[in-house]
Amino acid sequence: MTTPAQTSLALARTYIEKGWTQRTYARTQFNEPCRVSDDSATKFCALGAVTKVSLDAPDSIWMQATLWWALEKAAEQLGATPAIVIYNDGPFRTKEEVLALFDEALRVLEKEGI
Repeated sequence: MTTPAQTSLALARTYIEKGWTQRTYARTQFNEPCRVSDDSATKFCALGAVTKVSLDAPDSIWMQATLWWALEKAAEQLGATPAIVIYNDGPFRTKEEVLALFDEALRVLEKEGI
């Protein structure tokens, strides 16, 4: 059975698939920084995508903390820094690596039953 946290993290992953960015939580189609809640946001960093899906969660603070924890745990398991901002914004980081981090974080949530 899929949990609310797993569903939210999977949704956040789709935001990354559609458009990924670095050094700001969200950007418009014109590559201008914006708020994650702006309708014009089309690109998200890892934490921006998590923040966006958490805004709609019934317990948004718990959801955001849980998803950040899963990403940090996944980064550790992949042998990377658990600081997600540093991971996402690494100068040679790729969108595919960030998507792989989300995939690993989904496995973490499944394993933990969260």
